[in-house]
Amino acid sequence: MDEDEGGITFVNCVGSDINIFKKLPYEDNYECETCLLYDEPEYHIDDPEYVNTTWKFFDNITKRYLLGNGKEIFHYQKYECPPLIVKINTPLYTLQELCKYTISTRLLFNNISNAEIDEMELPEQFKIDIKSCVRKLEERYEADEDNCSQDWTVYHEEEYHN
Repeated sequence: MDEDEGGITFVNCVGSDINIFKKLPYEDNYECETCLLYDEPEYHIDDPEYVNTTWKFFDNITKRYLLGNGKEIFHYQKYECPPLIVKINTPLYTLQELCKYTISTRLLFNNISNAEIDEMELPEQFKIDIKSCVRKLEERYEADEDNCSQDWTVYHEEEYHN
C-alpha cells in the first residue's frame, strides 16, 4: 500500500471490542483513535441524517469484508484518507458470523422480507444463513418480555461455546 493511500487492514483477535488505529500523515506508527463496543445501531428511519454514523462506518467495513471475499486490505479511492487498522475482537465466533449477525440485525429492524433477501447479490448459502439468523433474532426479541433489542453477541456469549 502506498504511504499516502488510505486503506483498511482487518485484524481478528480475542475480545469483544472494536479498536480503530489511525495513521496520520507523516507518522510512522498507528495510534489508537477509539475503542467501541460493537453495539446495536440507532435507527432513525424518518431522518437519515441522524443515523448512527459509527454504525454506518462499521457496516461499510462489513460490506467491504464480504465483497472482498476475505481480503485483508481494502484500498480507498480517496488518497487523502489516512490508512486504518481495524482490530475486530470476536469472542467465540468468527468474523463471518459477526458479519452475518450485523446484516441480519439490519434486515430485521427494517422489516426486510425473505423475498427481498433472495434478490440481494450474495452467495446462495449465505442468503440461507441470513434468513435463519433473522428468524432466530426475531424469536429472541419476541421472547424478551420488554421487547427490548439487545446485542446478543455481547450478552449471550455462552451460546457460542457449542
